Amino acid sequence: MRADAIEKWNEVLAGAFPDFQGRICAFGYDWMGTCFALDKNRTEGGESLVVLFEVDTAEALEVPADFASFHNETLIEQREAALTPSFFDAWISAGGAAPRPDQCVGYKVPLFLGGQDTVENLELTDLAVYWEISSQLIAETRNLPPGTPVKGVSVD
Repeated sequence: MRADAIEKWNEVLAGAFPDFQGRICAFGYDWMGTCFALDKNRTEGGESLVVLFEVDTAEALEVPADFASFHNETLIEQREAALTPSFFDAWISAGGAAPRPDQCVGYKVPLFLGGQDTVENLELTDLAVYWEISSQLIAETRNLPPGTPVKGVSVD
């Protein structure tokens, strides 16, 4: 993530996950648009710990690792769980393109709205647009019980 984009992404993430407003510092994202940030409210040894913001599942996952151990250990030892390289390989094998830095491979129908976790449900899209639309959908559906049918959601 470029340094000049961090504040923008802090705002985007807090828009989708308001409990994190004012407490995160975004630092990166992966090929599927999952964003990584440091959470200053969670620390160990004086270092902020990592949180993964999964736009496709509408979940914020707290990782028990600081910036250095996330890069040096988590992304290596738990590579599949953190970055899903086998799913990326399946996307490429099916004819998908690797995203540019301003793109991600997102779900046509997000998983939190009942979309399938399949290559057929993926598409190459603009990263910022994907997050903007998904953030609005997350906000509209945040307090609904699981399985609630969603109709007429308005995306401004």
